[in-house]
Order: sequence, then C-alpha cells, then structure tokens
Amino acid sequence: MRVAAIGVRAAALTAALVLGAAAATPAAPMRHIDYRVAFGLDGTPTDGMIRLDFVAARGEGAVTVDVADDDAIPVRARLDKFGAVETVFDQTLSDADLALLAAVALESENLNGAEVGDQWSRSTAIPGGRSTMQYKVTRNDDRGHVSLVLARTIQCQNGEVSTWRGNIEYDANSFVPTSITFTGQVHAHDAPDARPHAVTVSLKLVKDTFTRSND
Repeated sequence: MRVAAIGVRAAALTAALVLGAAAATPAAPMRHIDYRVAFGLDGTPTDGMIRLDFVAARGEGAVTVDVADDDAIPVRARLDKFGAVETVFDQTLSDADLALLAAVALESENLNGAEVGDQWSRSTAIPGGRSTMQYKVTRNDDRGHVSLVLARTIQCQNGEVSTWRGNIEYDANSFVPTSITFTGQVHAHDAPDARPHAVTVSLKLVKDTFTRSND
C-alpha cells in the first residue's frame, strides 16, 4: 500500500504488500476487527478495508496484532504500552495502518477517566521512523464514548516528513477507535522543495467480534 511512483509513504489503498516474510494469521485470533477506509491523495479518492486481528495481549495495553490492507498478506506488529510499533522484519505500514495502531495503543491511557481539556503527548518509534503525537480530549459522555483531537508529525529515516491533524472517536469500553479522520501534508524526501502531497485518511469501524456489532 505505497504509491511508489511519487516516492512517498502515503498509501493508495489499491496496492498490496507483497513481502513474503509476513507472519501467518492465526486460525483463531483473540479478536477480529474490520475498518472501512477512505483514502485521498491529491484529491484522488480510493476506498479499502483494514483487517485487524489481535494475536496476543502482553499486559498494560501492549498487544501483538496482524494488520492487513484489503486482501494483502498480514503484517505482524507489536505495540508497547507507550504506542511504539515494531513489525516483523521492519515491514512498513500505510498511513491508515499507523493511524489505527496509534489509536489502538491508547488502551493504556485509561480514557474512561479522561476529562475534557486533558492533554498529553507521545513520541514513539514506528517502522522506518518516528511519530510524535499530541492528544486533547474534547468530549467524554461518561458512558465510554470519548472524542479527541490529534496533531501528529512523522519523520522517516529516509528524510520524508508528514504532518497530520485529525479527530478520533474512541470506545473506552471496548478499547478501540470507532472512527478516525485525518488530513495531512507529505513532503517527499526526494523533492524537499516541491509542493507537498495532500493526503486524507478516514476509518470507520464496521465489524468487531468483541461486540458482535456490524454497521
């Protein structure tokens, strides 16, 4: 899920990860979740799905998951309690994948107890670079529905930089986001003085075996 022709990480959800070293998806994951994805690159829209399997819980919000874009081979990723993401053989992830996994890693923040106006930041390693995020709570209905605004900067080891702003709707009872919306600017490493690429990413929860719900 990379647009190699323009040399940026921004992923058009029509391309598949074809790295054969990906970990095999377990026959019976602890939990399976599907997200519908709307992706835009410089005004060109693409639709897709992200399929997320929870493989293991390692305590304090740390988990191991398999993430797959559309019908691509799943990539195994380990998330620690601070939100750092490590993949098998350092496989790269799409911008939609990274946005989703960062939100999944919020389990350790105990958002049920968050108050409107609460703010915090995270700076974590991701495959191929580093991500810095600032969160702010804008709503908590005391029934587990929490809204956050987020600013994120990703710096890649190859020199590419992207900046993002967006919103997360989070279900603190089931510990996953129900929707994520981001807009971003991606500065390509091989053309630092060129106009940045405009990217949009929107995810909506459509299936969760934990809640047995479907949209």
